[in-house]
Amino acid sequence: MKNKTEGGSCSNRADNGGLFLLAEEAERQGCSKQTGKEVEAERERASLFPFLKSTRHRSKVLGWPEAVVRCHAMLPLVKSVCVKKLTATDTRSHHNRLLFRREDVHDLVFEELKEPERRMVCEEGGKGLLVPTLDEAGRPWALVLIYWSSNGSYVLKKDWSKLADSNGFHAHIDIEIFSFRQRTSGRLCFVIIRRSPATGHA
Repeated sequence: MKNKTEGGSCSNRADNGGLFLLAEEAERQGCSKQTGKEVEAERERASLFPFLKSTRHRSKVLGWPEAVVRCHAMLPLVKSVCVKKLTATDTRSHHNRLLFRREDVHDLVFEELKEPERRMVCEEGGKGLLVPTLDEAGRPWALVLIYWSSNGSYVLKKDWSKLADSNGFHAHIDIEIFSFRQRTSGRLCFVIIRRSPATGHA
């Protein structure tokens, strides 16, 4: 029997239990709709941060500073690498890349790379450098930094469009990229957050 109050009603425990069961069933159905590639991609993202013990749902409440600490990195060692204003092509999902001018990468990003990492980025016909990345909510993403000799620029690709869509990135906003290294592995990681509201029009 439901307990009624003035102006409305409140559910009893039995009702709430039913709602929880419905929510769990909906989540199971959502997971079952994932393709094999999507499941494998999520496993890869989770493996990039072995010390970030959180699911894709729970990580939304972490926030990136706590996520960095959980990765056994120290916040004072997190460096702001660069600020970039997104272009229309940066945020189109079918392009799936964040484009940087060559001089910006050489002057800013390369300072954070070790020599073997630079070679991986610039190797002709190579796969680029895999850079585990956190967004503002502390969610993990797999980005690849690589040099495109065809137009003389550098790009971040792989999970870029998914990261951008999940964070509501669009043209003319500024994003800021931070770098840190996981303490145990020494692996270079990025944090990408929205820096300011839109300052222009499409």
